[in-house]
Order: sequence, then structure tokens, then C-alpha cells
Amino acid sequence: LEDRQKPRDMADHSTVVLAEMLWALFSGVILLEENKKILSSKDGNLKASLRTASALFYEGIRKK
Repeated sequence: LEDRQKPRDMADHSTVVLAEMLWALFSGVILLEENKKILSSKDGNLKASLRTASALFYEGIRKK
């Protein structure tokens, strides 16, 4: 993240904090989908969950 220029609509946050939050988001969604698979014997929709979580994350770090 540090090597790339931030988009103009992105709030000023530490790149380390953003990277940690992005990793937490990704690992949390993976854990959620794995638990869904174990508990209900159904495959979750990982791509849709990651897409939604990423959109919410981006919306949260945008400048207001």
C-alpha cells in the first residue's frame, strides 16, 4: 500500500493500519464462510461475501 498513491477520495489513514484492517476483513470473511460450510453442510458464496465486505470497507475509509 505504501508504494501506491492513495485515491483522492480516500481518508488520510496510516497504510499499516489499512493493510491490517484489510487482512482482518479478508480472514474474517474466510472464517465466516468456513463456519457456514461446517455448520450447514452448504457451500457459502465466498466471492459475493468478499465483494460485499470490500465495498463496505472502501465506503468506510472514504473521505466524507
